[in-house]
Amino acid sequence: MVKIKYMVDEQYFEQFINKETGKERYVLIQKEAEKYYQNNSAEECLNIAMEYYNNEHYYIQMWAVYVMGLVSNKYKTVLNFLKNTVSKKPFLASARIFGNGF
Repeated sequence: MVKIKYMVDEQYFEQFINKETGKERYVLIQKEAEKYYQNNSAEECLNIAMEYYNNEHYYIQMWAVYVMGLVSNKYKTVLNFLKNTVSKKPFLASARIFGNGF
């Protein structure tokens, strides 16, 4: 498992859900992904994004896909992963666009 500097535990991700409505807070997911990208190396971003892509929670997967989009200009393999794997999951398709994956 990758050591996480920025995110400590699942409680970090709880802020992505509006407790009153139960819906995801997409703008916050985007801002936090960008913040993580700005404060960590591209390699660290890629490692953590790949780990969190497999998480059972949709909003955590969205965060991961957004981060992948941000690093995709540095790693051709990530761009291919976004095109060939993430794009097959319709519920994550919008996250790759937010992350500039294409």
